Formats: sequence, C-alpha cells, structure tokens
Amino acid sequence: MIYLIFVAMRDINEILNKHKIILYKCDIDDDIASSEGEPVVVNEDLTSYYLEDGFDCYNAYTNVSRGNYRLAHRVSIIIGFLNPEKKTEDLFEYMDMLCETKYDNDDFKINRSHILNVLKNSQEGLYDVTPEIKKYYWVGEYKYANRSKKSSIILNHSNNNRVKRTFNAVERAVALLIEEGNESNTFITIKDIVEVSGLSKPTVHKAIGLFKEDINNYNTVKFQTSNYTEFVKLSNIGSIVGVIEKFIEEMEMKVTQRKVANRSRLHYNTVNNLWFEEEVQSVLDRYNKQRREFKKNKGCTT
Repeated sequence: MIYLIFVAMRDINEILNKHKIILYKCDIDDDIASSEGEPVVVNEDLTSYYLEDGFDCYNAYTNVSRGNYRLAHRVSIIIGFLNPEKKTEDLFEYMDMLCETKYDNDDFKINRSHILNVLKNSQEGLYDVTPEIKKYYWVGEYKYANRSKKSSIILNHSNNNRVKRTFNAVERAVALLIEEGNESNTFITIKDIVEVSGLSKPTVHKAIGLFKEDINNYNTVKFQTSNYTEFVKLSNIGSIVGVIEKFIEEMEMKVTQRKVANRSRLHYNTVNNLWFEEEVQSVLDRYNKQRREFKKNKGCTT
C-alpha cells in the first residue's frame, strides 16, 4: 500500500512538472517579505518573515482527505484560477490523479465530470476566489517543512510576540499616564493602566513589575506616596482641610463633622475616621482660635 501511494505521488509530481501547473501563489516575494516582515529565527536559522497585516495567498496543496468532496471542489477552483492559460485537459489530468490518490475511497468517488466543469469555469473567471490571509512567509528549506514543524515555530513566535506586545502596550500606557498626570495631577493606578492599554487586569499585573519603579517615583514626587490607599487618605484629608479653611473664610460659627462631610461630599464615617489627623486638628485649632477671637471682639463691641 505504501509503495502504491509513493508511485502515485511520483506520477502526480511528473504531471505537475510536465504541464508546469502552479499550485501556490502569494502577493509578495522574498524582497518584500524581508523588507517589511519581522525575521523569525529558530536556533540561528531564518525560518520565515512575519507580517503583521498578513498577505494574500492561494494554495492548492492538500493532504489526504478521503471522501472530502468539498475539498476536491475547492482545490479545483484554485488550480483553475492559478492556471488560466493552461489546457483544461492538462489540469484535469492532475486533478484526476489527485482525486484517486487523496480523495476517493471504497465507498465514494469524486465526480470527475463535475471536477472538469469546475476547472473550466474557474479558468474563465466565473468563480469569486477568496485568498487565504497568511502572516508567515516561509523561506529556504522551511518552505517545505511539514505542518507540525511550522505549527511549532508559529506557536513559539506567537507566544514571544504576545509577551512583546504586552510589554509595549504597558510601556505606552505608563508613559502616556505619566505625561497626562504631570498636566492633570493624577495618581497612577493599575486600573488606569488597564483602561489605557486595553489589556486585562491579570495581564497588566504580570507585566507591571518592569515599570513599578517609574510609577512609584512619579506618584511619590507628586503625592508624597506610592501607596494608593495612603494617597486616598491624604486626598481625603486635603478635602477636609480645604472645607474647614473655607468655613474659616466664611466665618462659620459652628463646624461639625456632618457639615464637613456634606460640603466635601465625603462619607461621614470617612470624615470621622480622619478627624484627629494632625493636619485636620491643625486647621481646627485655627478655626477655634478665630471663633474665640470673633466672640471676644463681639463681646467688646457690646
């Protein structure tokens, strides 16, 4: 059986060479691939070029797929499309042998009349042939590597690319947030980086270590802390102090935690928990001093 398959494959190749039938075509060549693509190197061997936007490819190479009428139909369309100037009977000779070798089985034989009609119609441009979009342009011996080897190279490169894309996305997000933060005075958090980068929170968490020092330095310079919880506390204290200072300007006679909470739009419990912080007590001392002086002066005038 193996010997028969080998003989059949040899006959197929002879037909291909005799009629110079084209089975593969893409819209780029080696020069374009090398100038626009990213080299994919494995063990110092150049295997391919990776093109992010992809390129159009028409491929009529096929594996054994017994009883697969749809595949035989599709391959016939592509062969007719790629070889419009060839004699239809020459293309049919190839497809007849291909069907016998790869598609026919004991229970089902591909309709040869149908294959012949498909070839004719395709050569006349009656089919809308949609190309495959490929991203790897294989070079050298890797053009002929089996699917398993190519898949391994693609998977490895894809994983490396994913890491690189994640790094670049986080790097851009951090740089942008620092630039905008310097203008709008905002504390940088993981949530901000997730929103700007478009990455998931777990992904950002994995990559953020490389940028932690830059973020911490920025936050510390701007807000005297790199800890977000501490930053929130300091911000709330600043809001409370600002409201009390406003009350001092307005000569408010009775400042309470409830009034401060309402004016600052902070929760009452937040104001209560921070009421005895040094900065809050300091401004309250000023308020109480002003209040005593006001009462004293009021008493003198009466």
